[in-house]
Parts: sequence; structure tokens; C-alpha cells
Amino acid sequence: MKPHHKKLIVVAVAFLIVAGSVAFWIATHQSWVGEQPGTANYFHKTVGLITDPPHSTVEIFWSMVENVITFLILWTIGKNRLHKQIDAEHGYTHNQDGSVTKA
Repeated sequence: MKPHHKKLIVVAVAFLIVAGSVAFWIATHQSWVGEQPGTANYFHKTVGLITDPPHSTVEIFWSMVENVITFLILWTIGKNRLHKQIDAEHGYTHNQDGSVTKA
């Protein structure tokens, strides 16, 4: 058996063990699945929110929105700085009419 097949098998077995354990836990603790009442303790509420499909879906969606917004802001800042740095290194100047001249 090739070495990369062994690694794949180890990862697959580990994933199946974790997934199976989580599935077994949720199956045996059905009262903990989903949003919990205000009287539940912190751990019980946390597990309830994590296992609540609508809540989990919205959390994942919102995280993606935040990541995209953050990426776009950082991309814009980085692109502008890099553009100015390259212009300065190569002696380009931008005129008001939009043309570029090399000094």
C-alpha cells in the first residue's frame, strides 16, 4: 500500500470516529438538541445552539459575510498601498486627466 493511502485511511478513520461519537451523543441526548430554555445551564445552552440547524446555518452564513467584507477591505487597502509603492519605485505620476507619466 502506498504511503499516501495509509495517511488517507488514518484521516478517514479519525473523522468517522469523531463523527460517529457526535452522532451517538446527539442521538442519546435528544433533549439537548436545539435551542434551550433560559433556565438551562451554560453548557446545555451552548450545545443546544450548536446543534440547532437554523442557528448553525445562520452563524455559518454570517461568518462568510464577515469574512468577505474583511477580505474586500484589506484587499482594497493593500492594493492601493502596493500601487502607490510601485509607482514611487518606478517614478510614475498620475495626472488629473487620468494619464500616467514617467519621470
